[in-house]
Amino acid sequence: MTKDANMQDPFHGSNLPSSSRVPGRGGQKAEHLCASIDRFQQLKSLRGPWEAKWREIAQFVLPTRDDFSQNQANRSSPGESLVFDATALMASENLAAGIYGLITNPASNWFSLTSPFPALQQEEAVQRWFRDVEGIIRQSLAASGNRFYAQVPDFFRDLAAFGTAVFYVDARKNPHSGAFDGLNFQTRPLSEIYLDQDANGQVDTIYRAFSLSARQMLKTWPQLEAPNIREMVDKGRGDQPIRLLHLVEPNTAYIRGKAGPAGKLYKSAYINLDDEQLIARSGYDELPYQVARWSLARGAVYGSSQAMLALPDIRTVNAMAKTSLLAAQKSVDPPILVPHETGMQGLKTHPGAVIVGGLDHNGRRMFEPFTLGTNVPLTLEMEEQRRTAIRDAFHAGLLLMPDGPGMTATEFLGRQDEKMRLMAPYLGRIQTEFLNPLLNRVYAILARAGQIPTPPDSLVEQPGFRITYLSPLARAQKTSEANAIMRTYQTLGPLAEVAPQILQHFDFDQAARSIADAFGVPNDVLKTQEAVVREREVLIEQLVAEQQAAEGQAPQDPGAVNTSAGNQGAGSPDRPRSPAMTGQGSPASKAAADLLRGFVATGQNGLAAGPDGPTDSQSGLGEERPAGGKPDGRRGS
Repeated sequence: MTKDANMQDPFHGSNLPSSSRVPGRGGQKAEHLCASIDRFQQLKSLRGPWEAKWREIAQFVLPTRDDFSQNQANRSSPGESLVFDATALMASENLAAGIYGLITNPASNWFSLTSPFPALQQEEAVQRWFRDVEGIIRQSLAASGNRFYAQVPDFFRDLAAFGTAVFYVDARKNPHSGAFDGLNFQTRPLSEIYLDQDANGQVDTIYRAFSLSARQMLKTWPQLEAPNIREMVDKGRGDQPIRLLHLVEPNTAYIRGKAGPAGKLYKSAYINLDDEQLIARSGYDELPYQVARWSLARGAVYGSSQAMLALPDIRTVNAMAKTSLLAAQKSVDPPILVPHETGMQGLKTHPGAVIVGGLDHNGRRMFEPFTLGTNVPLTLEMEEQRRTAIRDAFHAGLLLMPDGPGMTATEFLGRQDEKMRLMAPYLGRIQTEFLNPLLNRVYAILARAGQIPTPPDSLVEQPGFRITYLSPLARAQKTSEANAIMRTYQTLGPLAEVAPQILQHFDFDQAARSIADAFGVPNDVLKTQEAVVREREVLIEQLVAEQQAAEGQAPQDPGAVNTSAGNQGAGSPDRPRSPAMTGQGSPASKAAADLLRGFVATGQNGLAAGPDGPTDSQSGLGEERPAGGKPDGRRGS
């Protein structure tokens, strides 16, 4: 099969070199093809031990994914089910839905982008650019009928049930113009995926075995030279499936800056497994597949899941439920004891029936129900124990809303934070293996398509960005930091009334930003440090002017005001207090006075530099006094 040199691969839009038809397995290209197919067989054998467990989990936990058996005869029919208890199905579904709502909730801004350099992030142009990029990425995730948010629930279902989930991201091309037409998001069934990882435990090799019909192949590759495929379509066999293999693995012959597949970090190929012929060959700049594992055993490639942990209880409760149903059926419709084989002739068991000959001449019953005396309550209690164990395995207690009589709001929030922290280990792996590469891949595709605006010059000199997650689970990990800050201030409050200089140990500006970040305050709500400094300078200028006007002095140049610590303190009893210093007068003077007296500091080490020298930055708990002074205005020794 051949492909034109300038033909674009609709799966990832890269220019593909020509690849000639492979006759059998001869020639140099056929050797590469043979090596790829042999590699695929090796990955199949490595995955083999997992398939039996996945098949059993699919039957009990996720029946819609019961497609691991290559033999159609071994698959369960839609009407045939081994499930007699739905506890595991509902628990797994609740876990997947909970992760979706807590991590990628489309109703909230669950991520933000910032510069990894704190000083650079304070520039207004940098903040504005990152806000614009965030909006573009969010719009691409929600485009095409919420394509991403429609696919990611299946990803979390696979992760909760099988412990391994695979997502695919690529650019879409307009079929007519070939222009960029958004992003394509798909959750790949685990039954199609064969994985390998590098020495660091990161998945870097993905082989996907799947099927397309002949008609779908021609639609996907319109210029494909495949006479046999076209003949199938022409003869009305266009729906016949054809087995294909898509491989993505590191490009060992990578040449930086070179055009074509040689300049891609990952090589890609589509192979027809039915006749072992190459269909297309290309490459990717980033790994298009994102593979997440719930937890990993030492040396394992595929992840373990909560369903695997609960599998013994799942088997047990299903067997017990089946037995309980049989026992209940026997109790309601028990076997009938009769004296001889012909005793059942004419016996009527429907409601309201008249049984002729049901009594002998002594009035004794001729027919008796056979009762086993089963202890049904004990059986139900044992089943409920197993159900509780299954729910606990799927973290139902961490996802359900805590309640209780007389629970206060503080206690409620505390329990919520505790539960969120218990989910932190799983959140970290999902962020590292799924969300981080996903957002990096989306950004790279949008940038190559010209959808990202030109960054400021400072970002060009110091490129890169940091992803911060704002989901409830991510914020729960940060609230402990905010709570620690608040508890420290509350504890030191009484001490600050006696010794306000202890507040000089704290940077209240940074504390305010840290608390805002912990509670997920959007960046566009916070002012930059540059804007805060400008506003403070204006307030101090107004304060100086109002103070001088109140004292009958000629206005001075605010830039010439001596703000050194050697001036007399603002709290000196020998000096009259101006309306500005007492917070009276205009709103501006009140704000300026609050600025000097409050937590927010314009100087260093918690000191607010005022016209009479720096004053201790307080929270309004005590009286004003000069820096290092005493309540009566005397200087400390």
